[in-house]
Amino acid sequence: MKKSILLFVIILLTNITITAQDYKVIHVKGDIEVESTHKNLVRGTAFSDKEKFQYKTNDARAVVINTKQGKRYILKGKTTAANYNKANLTPSAGNISSRAGGLNNRLDLKNHFDGKYVILGELRVVINSVAFPMSKDQFFFIRYVYKGETINKQLDYVGDTLIINKDSLLQVDGKPILNEDITEMELIYYTKKNDKISLSPISSTFYPVFPDEKTLKSELAIIVETMSDAKKEDIEYAINGYISEVYGKTNKENVNNWFYQNF
Repeated sequence: MKKSILLFVIILLTNITITAQDYKVIHVKGDIEVESTHKNLVRGTAFSDKEKFQYKTNDARAVVINTKQGKRYILKGKTTAANYNKANLTPSAGNISSRAGGLNNRLDLKNHFDGKYVILGELRVVINSVAFPMSKDQFFFIRYVYKGETINKQLDYVGDTLIINKDSLLQVDGKPILNEDITEMELIYYTKKNDKISLSPISSTFYPVFPDEKTLKSELAIIVETMSDAKKEDIEYAINGYISEVYGKTNKENVNNWFYQNF
């Protein structure tokens, strides 16, 4: 009787080891099929490091988190030709966030507002008021092309703080527009003195990204659940790192403020 019980326990523990789900999916791009289930990976799918996958496109990849370590990895394949490759996991590298401090000169501004820039809710950035004063005759605006039409959007400010708001920026003729319908976006500083207008381009590669907040909450919930015992600073670092690697570079202050409002 004792031997039977012992054998049962050994079998049970063996099964637990074999079926341990060490990873959970946070975000998926493209179609990745799981060999054991013949279903595509979706957010929340759990799998072991022994699982095999078929990548339907060469750029298919997924961001996953190790449920024991709390570390993120990128799951990707090398080619769609091979049938069911073992999990190819590489450490996640998107952990650099743009600084949240004051911007003191043109180079600071250009570097800060360069490339894909994630904005959650409302972004507030402190600008050096000596180098770039803001008033009715001196302000920043964003110029973009929407369906062939050039749109100029003056940005709000309070004192030395520049404000970028999705609802006011992505609106034409009183109607909201989609981020993806916009091209050729640039940040410009406007100055009017003695009836003479001067336009100073700051960045021609600035592209604000406004993630779907409902989707983002679901993705971050997986990270928060996995890192429930981690320090506050480690969770903040992980959240900023994840958003930067999937959506674009982040402003830590903006992300952290939004995060604590929603979690």
